[in-house]
Amino acid sequence: MSTFKAYVFLSLFAFVGLVAAHAQSGDNALEQGNRFFGLGQYEMAIAQYRVVASWSHEYQPIAHFNMGVCYHQLGQLKESVASYRAAIHLKNGHYVKASFALGLVLNELRDWKEAQIAFAQAVEASGGRDAEALFQWALLLAREGDQETAAKKLRQAIKYTGKAFPGGHNNLGVLLALRGRYDEAVSEFKLALYQSNGQLTAANENLKLCRALINSSSRTLLASLKTTTQAQ
Repeated sequence: MSTFKAYVFLSLFAFVGLVAAHAQSGDNALEQGNRFFGLGQYEMAIAQYRVVASWSHEYQPIAHFNMGVCYHQLGQLKESVASYRAAIHLKNGHYVKASFALGLVLNELRDWKEAQIAFAQAVEASGGRDAEALFQWALLLAREGDQETAAKKLRQAIKYTGKAFPGGHNNLGVLLALRGRYDEAVSEFKLALYQSNGQLTAANENLKLCRALINSSSRTLLASLKTTTQAQ
């Protein structure tokens, strides 16, 4: 499952039980919206979430978040950005999943600066523990050439992920290799392969390249190192 879809399903149904207990309006718009979402009927889902968003209570942020998810699925990225921003605003900037999802959409829009801000906001709201946001933030930092800070974010992500993190180890290995720390890079690529049960092709290719670099004075091979955009 992709990073985006994982966050969708972790968040989308989080409040259904609470809504059943506390929201008695109409056909239960939030639950109906979730049902339409599950059927892939995103425009119908949005209509229901708009009803929820018009209520002046605690379910407004999740309604805006869900609208953002639907717009994202429909490819309406600017509308998705607006919905995620509304959800974050309603939570006073402390809505980890909405900030992360916002970063993903801004990435698709190639708004790298704003994407970094969104991922940083997700990290801050999580107390520095959101591994997925740290991973994506590191990708953008590396893209800018800030290898040192990117490596720090990846180490932080690996520390807090609490599970196998092959993409994180692979990308950290790339950053270490670029800085000439080949032995450490080899260790990271080996970890990436072990944690992915040998399935992460980029790590396998990077390991071979890194071993070649150890035995060669040429740095031209560095250009062939591959990062991955998926953490798992």
